[in-house]
Amino acid sequence: MTTHLPEPLVIDAEFVDDEEPNPIPDEERGTERRPGRAATAAVFLARGTVRVVVRNIAATRTGLSVLVAERGAWLNGGKLSEAHLRTHLLNRRYAQWQSAQKTAAASLVEQAKVLQTQADTTTAQAMALQTQAATAVDRITKAASGTDPMKAGRQAGADRQAAAKLLEAAAEDRAAAGKLLAAAREIEQQLYLGHFEPNELELASHRRRVANGRRWRTAALCLVVGFAELQIGPLLMEITAAGVLTAAWAKGRFTGWRSADPEIEALKYQPDTGKSTVAAGQSADAPAAPGPDPAQPGATHNAASPGPANAPADEQHAPADADEPDEEIVLLNAALTAAGLLPPARRGKLPLGVQVIDAPDYSIGNGFVTTVDLPVGGGKLVRHALAKADVIAGELSVPVTQLAIREVPAAEGGHGRRMQVWVADEDPYLAVGHDQSPLVLAATWNFWGGVPFGKTILAERRSLLTQFAGGFTSMFFSGMMRFGKSFAMRVAVAAALLDPGLRLYLANGKQGADWKSAKKVAHRFTEGTGEEDLARFEAMLDELVEDMEQRYRDFGDLDVSLVPEGRLTPKLARHHGMPILLAVIDELQLYLLAMTPKRRARALEKLKNLLRGGPAAGVFLICGSQRPDGEEVPTGFRDLFGVRVSVRCPDKRSSRMCLGDLASDNGADSSVLTEDHVGITVVAVGHRWEILSTDFLTSAEFDEICERARAMRERDGTLTGDAVGDVRITEPTGIRAVRACVDALRELDTDRATIALLAAQIGGQDEEPDEDNPNASPGEFAGITPDVLRKLLKDAGCGNTVSLGAVEDQRNASGYKLSTFEGVLRAAKAARDSH
Repeated sequence: MTTHLPEPLVIDAEFVDDEEPNPIPDEERGTERRPGRAATAAVFLARGTVRVVVRNIAATRTGLSVLVAERGAWLNGGKLSEAHLRTHLLNRRYAQWQSAQKTAAASLVEQAKVLQTQADTTTAQAMALQTQAATAVDRITKAASGTDPMKAGRQAGADRQAAAKLLEAAAEDRAAAGKLLAAAREIEQQLYLGHFEPNELELASHRRRVANGRRWRTAALCLVVGFAELQIGPLLMEITAAGVLTAAWAKGRFTGWRSADPEIEALKYQPDTGKSTVAAGQSADAPAAPGPDPAQPGATHNAASPGPANAPADEQHAPADADEPDEEIVLLNAALTAAGLLPPARRGKLPLGVQVIDAPDYSIGNGFVTTVDLPVGGGKLVRHALAKADVIAGELSVPVTQLAIREVPAAEGGHGRRMQVWVADEDPYLAVGHDQSPLVLAATWNFWGGVPFGKTILAERRSLLTQFAGGFTSMFFSGMMRFGKSFAMRVAVAAALLDPGLRLYLANGKQGADWKSAKKVAHRFTEGTGEEDLARFEAMLDELVEDMEQRYRDFGDLDVSLVPEGRLTPKLARHHGMPILLAVIDELQLYLLAMTPKRRARALEKLKNLLRGGPAAGVFLICGSQRPDGEEVPTGFRDLFGVRVSVRCPDKRSSRMCLGDLASDNGADSSVLTEDHVGITVVAVGHRWEILSTDFLTSAEFDEICERARAMRERDGTLTGDAVGDVRITEPTGIRAVRACVDALRELDTDRATIALLAAQIGGQDEEPDEDNPNASPGEFAGITPDVLRKLLKDAGCGNTVSLGAVEDQRNASGYKLSTFEGVLRAAKAARDSH
C-alpha cells in the first residue's frame, strides 16, 4: 500500500525565512532560559520596524540629518527668536523678584510669630504670678494658719510688680510683631518696578544661559539612558534605536513635521511702554540704571495691579499715574549705587532703589527737590549719604555745593532712612543771599532760646542752640581769614548782649576794630598779646573760674525750688544776681602761641575747667580761631564745644579740625566752599551738620546793638566791671604768686609741695625753650628762686612753711599745702568784692 505525504506548506518568503532564525541549542531549551512572550513580541516588533525603515532608507537618512540639525539648534538656542528671549528674560527677572519678596515677607512673618509666641509665654507667666498674688491675698484675708501677713503681703506686691513688667514686655513684643507683620504686608503689596528693556548684550547673554541649561539637561538625560541600557541590556538599546530611526523616518517622510519657532509666551505683568527707560545721556546699549524697588506711596495706583507704579514727568514735571520712575530718580539711584549706598545690580537680580515719598518738584525755581527713603535691609542711613555727598554730586554731574541732602526730622515724619534731596541748577548759597539779622530791630532777646543765625538754601531759618539737656553748650568758630568768621561770631554775641541777664567777658588776641564797640558793655575787656595783655587775659580766666566755683557754693545755700537739678535758671539769672557769664575769646590761637608750653597748658586747663563745669553754673564760651591745629588749639579742647561753626577751610584736614570727627565722618566739609562763599558757614552739632547763609550784621549795626545793651543794663542796674570804670584792681605780686602755686599743685596732682619744687614749677626752670615760638612769654615768675618765692608767699598771708611729712623723697619736708593757698585766695576775693 502506498502512503501519500502532504505537500510542504508555502509561506511568503518576504515575511518568514526558510530557516528558523537564531536556533536555540537543545541544551538551552530549558524552561528557565526560554524568553517570555512579551520579550519575544517586542523583539519581533522591533525587527519588523527595522525592516520597514530599511525599505525607506532615503527618508530615514533625510530625517536623521534633520534631527541632527534640530538637535544642534536646540542645544545652541539658535531657534529662539529675540521676542521669545526678551519675554523669557523679563519673566525670569519678575519671578526672581517675586521669590525675593516672598522670602523677605516670610522671614518677617516668621520673626513676628516668634515674638507673638514669646508674648503669649510671657503673658502666661504674668497670669500665673497674678494668680499667685491673688492666692496670697486670699490667704491673708482668711487669716490662714501658718501665714505671715507681712511677708505674704510683700510677696504678693512683688508678684504683682513682676506680672506688670511681664505684661509690659509682652505688649512690647506684640507691638514689635505687629510692626513686622505690617512690614511684611507692605512688602507683599509692593508693585514691581524693575522692568527695563534688555539690550542686545543682555539678550545674547540670556541665549547662552538658555543653551547651557539645555546642554546640561541633555547630558544628564544621556547619562540616565546609558545607565539604564547597561542595566537592562540590549533590548532597551534596540528599542531606543528603533525610536530614533522611526522619528528620523517620520521627519524625512513627512516634511511638515519639522520643529517650528517656539510660541512667544505672554509677560506675567503689564509694563508701561509710554516712556523709555533709558535715561538721558545713556546709550540704548548701556545697562539700565538701577530702578526703585519699593512702590511709591505718593503715587496713585491700584494696589492689586500687577504692574509697577512710577511717575513720569510732563512739561511741568508734575507726577502722573504711570509705571516708570522719573528720570531724576533713575539718575539718583545710579548715583547712590556708585556711592555704595545701594547694592549694585547683580546678574539675575533686580536692582534696589529708593522709595519715592515726594516726586521731583521743580516749583522751587532752582533745580528740583525730592523726598525719598533708602531701602530697608541695606543698613544704610541718611548720615551715610551725607558722608558720600561729594561722590553723589559727582555722579549727578553737579558741584557738591549744588547738592543738598537733609535728613527729614521725626517731627516731619522722618526716620534714619528718609532724606530730602535738592539738586540745584545754580549755586544755591549764592542765590539765596544773606538776610539782615533780626537782632537789628529786636528790643531784647532771650539768649536761653538760641541765636538767630542764618538760613538754609531753601530759605528756612536756623538758630544756633545755646542749651543741651538743661545746661549751656559753648560755640567754637574757625576757618580762614576774610570769610566772615568774626562777623558770624558777632551775630551770636549780639543776641547775648540783648539779654539783660548776661555779663560779657571779651578777649581779642588781635587788636582791631572788630570788637571795639563791645567795650562799652563788657564786664571785662582785653586786647593784644603783650605781657600785660596776657596777664589781663589770665586774670579774666581766673575771675571766671572763681565766679563759677563761688556760684556752685551759693547754689548749696539757696532753696531747692530755685535751683532745680543744681543748674542755673532764667529766674536766677535775671532776678537773683546770677547772670549768664559769657566769655568771648577771638583769635584764641594768638594768646596760646604767645605763651610758653607750660603757661599755655595752664591757660588751656582753666578753659577746659570752664567748659566742663561751667554749663550748669551759667558759664558760656564763644571761642574763635583760624586754623586750629593740634598744637595751637588741641583736639581735646575743641571737642568740648557742643556747636562748631566753620567758614571756608583750605583743605579737608583743616575742615576736620574745625568741625570735629563726628560731623566730618558724616560728610561735613567746609573745604568745598569756594572763594565766592563769604559769609557761608558749616554748622555742626555732634554728627549733624548743615550749610547756612549767615545773617548780615554791619559794624554800625553791631555798635548800635551795643549802645542799646548798655542802656538796658544801666536801666536795670546790671552794668558792671570795665564798662563802668570798675576795673579789676591789679592783684599784688604775692597774691599772683599764690595763684601760680595753686596752678602748679594742680598740675602736679598733689595737695602739698616744698618751696623748692614750687619755685621750679612756676619759674619754668625745667622747661625746654619753645623753638617754634622763641618770643613766647614764660610769665612774670620766670626764674624765681625759692627764697624770693618764700618771701612773696609770706607777704601774701600764707605764713611760714609747715611740716608736710614724707614728700619728694624727704622724710619730714617743709613747704605749703593747697588748703593754705585756697584760704588766702578766698580772703583776697572777699576783700576785693567789699572794695
